[in-house]
Amino acid sequence: MPRRDEYTWNTMIGAYAGSGRLAEARGLFEEAPSKSSITWSSLISGFARLGHADEAFRLFGQMQLEGRQPSQFTLGSVLRACSMMGLLRKGEQIHGYAIKMRFDLDDFVVTGLVDMYAKCKLIIKAECLFETVPEKGNPVLWTAMVTGYSQSGYGFKAMKCFRDMRSKGIQPNQYTFPSVLTACGAVSASDFGAQVHCSIVQSGFGTSSFVQSALIDMYSKCGNLGNAKIVLETMEIDDVVSWNTIIVGFVRHGFKEEALSLFKQMRENDVKIDHFTYPSVLNSFASSEDSQTAKSIHCMIIKTGFEAYKLVSNALIDMYAKQSSMDLAFKVFGNMLDRDVISWTSLITGYAFNGSYEEAIRLYCNMRISGIDPDEIVLSNILSSCGELTVLELGQQFHADFIKSGLSSSLSVDNSLVTMYAKCGNIEAAKLIFDAMENRNVISWTALIVGYAQNEAMSILLEPSLYVFCRYRELSDDGGLDFGSRIGAVE
Repeated sequence: MPRRDEYTWNTMIGAYAGSGRLAEARGLFEEAPSKSSITWSSLISGFARLGHADEAFRLFGQMQLEGRQPSQFTLGSVLRACSMMGLLRKGEQIHGYAIKMRFDLDDFVVTGLVDMYAKCKLIIKAECLFETVPEKGNPVLWTAMVTGYSQSGYGFKAMKCFRDMRSKGIQPNQYTFPSVLTACGAVSASDFGAQVHCSIVQSGFGTSSFVQSALIDMYSKCGNLGNAKIVLETMEIDDVVSWNTIIVGFVRHGFKEEALSLFKQMRENDVKIDHFTYPSVLNSFASSEDSQTAKSIHCMIIKTGFEAYKLVSNALIDMYAKQSSMDLAFKVFGNMLDRDVISWTSLITGYAFNGSYEEAIRLYCNMRISGIDPDEIVLSNILSSCGELTVLELGQQFHADFIKSGLSSSLSVDNSLVTMYAKCGNIEAAKLIFDAMENRNVISWTALIVGYAQNEAMSILLEPSLYVFCRYRELSDDGGLDFGSRIGAVE
């Protein structure tokens, strides 16, 4: 083998690491007669880019032990690993090291720090670092900030940052556009999203499947399904993610027939369906009477082996429950090897919704025995079931279990507690729960007032706040609750 100089070794290690062939890169690294900072950085960068954070950190530590001083490129690579894995403490250590080595003002390092803090949800710290950069000409730096805002739920800030970036003449890259489009979708800013679409076309990224997918997602979330479909039809390669996204959009906005039509078109185009496709399609049948078509989709799921995915089985349970086909829902549940809280919730809610309160309670007990903590949907449904059956003692036991387990309450659960105690005749407990509630809505007030009415405690309705609410409900003609006549009887 010809003799290689350091440059050749570094180039080959970098090429293997860059293409994801880390074993070969590591082998060459071990064979290299001398290892400079560039050699170490090339290998660390490869491991960091592919998400092998532990190995990247181990190599970084070994590099320092062997007396090699990390470069700005090395620190940036390690910070990338911190960003990808959400390792805030490690990132802060690297930040401290960068300050010590006076690399903290280096453009490459600052960009890595901004990205790391933003990905770890420390947006204010990311902003402060961003502002320290005097010449903000690096599109990667701007992209890190836009992405940070977007992923942290600051949609309008992400859009403003993108606008500032454009006003300074900085050209967005293929990663900037999806991030700002995600922000637009999150806040339903369809007009701004359309402007971004124009910038995408002008910048030459209109044919990028990554960007097109983000466009479909943005238009779908904003309810502009026509534009979403146009983008889908212009895609050169049928991408399953894009198809899934637009189907979700049609279902979310109530166009379930169109969603089913897209699913059929997806199959005709030989798009490879995945386990994310079926839940959205199944949701199209949730309130439909077309049970035969739903069963056909279920058969397709079984044939393709997707029933093994919890996401798909949970969607099947939910669909059958909403169609009142509880035998089929229970069969899917019984075939599951691994169940999560959503599996139990879907089935228990289905039984409660269809009036099988005893079965809902039985399943809830089995759920607790299985070690699964209930969510607020299950708690609300199980308390409602106790109320419908007027089993006060059982409802009290569930309430005690809920408190002892340290499960967080919610408006929905509190409303169900008020309803349960009122229906079971313990109006005093219902009033105690009501008074202790930090937030109340129309359901809270209605539950308590109906409870008083049902328990013949009519004089309480003369309490000013309740009286005003009763009159409001009477005037709004909501629900046919005969408050007016009952109040009149007291008056």
